Amino acid sequence: ATGRFTITDVPLGDYILYIDRPGYLPRTLAVSVTADSPDVIEVAPPDGAVFTLVGGDANGDGIINSVDIGLITAALNASYPNPPYAPNLDIVTDGFINALDLSRTTANLNRSSADYPGAVWD
Repeated sequence: ATGRFTITDVPLGDYILYIDRPGYLPRTLAVSVTADSPDVIEVAPPDGAVFTLVGGDANGDGIINSVDIGLITAALNASYPNPPYAPNLDIVTDGFINALDLSRTTANLNRSSADYPGAVWD
């Protein structure tokens, strides 16, 4: 999952930018707005790559583990908008909770928000 966004009229100071999407590990990045900053501040991850979020954090606790696998497994074969479908369980965002979601989650097993390059937490 990638995206582009603009934040305007930000006062001078140091901030932690928090990027979140249901079913994905949240990502943080330190941002400083100074008097020398341009009108539009381009924020890029420290590794120079595109902001990519890691999928599989079904319960939103910042860690992909067996709890997430259990939640997705319990909802297998659910489809939008029928319960027990939930957006945070549909990791590949195709409207179905199935083996693709489970596969993406197991591929990211034991990853956490702290694994992102430049991750900061307050």
